[in-house]
Amino acid sequence: MSQHITDLVGADYANHILPFLRSGGVYAGYIAAAVAATAVYSLYDKFTVPRELRHLPSVSFLKTSAAMWRGEAKDVTQKRLYIPAYGDHGILVVKSSSNY
Repeated sequence: MSQHITDLVGADYANHILPFLRSGGVYAGYIAAAVAATAVYSLYDKFTVPRELRHLPSVSFLKTSAAMWRGEAKDVTQKRLYIPAYGDHGILVVKSSSNY
């Protein structure tokens, strides 16, 4: 397992950080908490609309991803998700990493 981790993250991490974490050092819990908090924040950031744009209508990343997963055609997705969300603004915020 240790060799697999070395291959993934590099020798510096394996030589300096892993022994410290294995020893159960005082700060090992803090490091694990920081890594977990960073992962949670990155997921939150991925799925939410930026604060400055929350007053505009938006389509959820999860709904867009589900439509792509089902293989739904773009015109069907636009008719079902995007067009109803346009509303009075005539503008729509889509938080997605694809060009769907």
